Amino acid sequence: MKHEGSTWDRLSSHQHATLGIFEDLLRTMAVPRGMVARSDADRLHERHVLDCLRGVPFVPADAVRVCDLGSGAGLPGIPVAVAEAGIEVTLSETRRRRVAFLELAVERLGLSNAVVRPGAAEDLPPLHFDACFARGFAGATQTWAVAAPLLTAGGSLLYWAGRSFRLEDAPSGVRAQVVTPPLESGGPIVIMTRQ
Repeated sequence: MKHEGSTWDRLSSHQHATLGIFEDLLRTMAVPRGMVARSDADRLHERHVLDCLRGVPFVPADAVRVCDLGSGAGLPGIPVAVAEAGIEVTLSETRRRRVAFLELAVERLGLSNAVVRPGAAEDLPPLHFDACFARGFAGATQTWAVAAPLLTAGGSLLYWAGRSFRLEDAPSGVRAQVVTPPLESGGPIVIMTRQ
């Protein structure tokens, strides 16, 4: 782990402000377009931003490039890019409307370390990323099948699992570590690596 304690607490006032702008974009653009549930409009900070930031301590300490698989509205990729300015974050997304939102968000937030890649994650360069993120992407086995070819030899997948996830649900042949979440609203983050 890179950092102890809350990632939110260690961020600068500028990073807090940037994430505040991102929350406004989610509220005014992503929620009305169905990229984020309407029921989450009044709890974007807790349900989405803080939930995404809890993965930051588990990004490999020497990571240079990471990929958010099926980034959607930029969750978790954009909060991670804000928190970790020294890491290049690729936001991979197939749907055009979501790609347009991601491009707008990256521009408005001034994220020079975030790159939007339209198209399927399977088309990204193999053995290129030190970590991949998946939050609401697919089941554990399918997500690992997409992430594994993209990861460097020591790379890891950070998988935001549902509340009912059990360690037995991890794909076979994968080393999985379940991290207990600090938020009541979220399931565990599962860190998967090659055995």
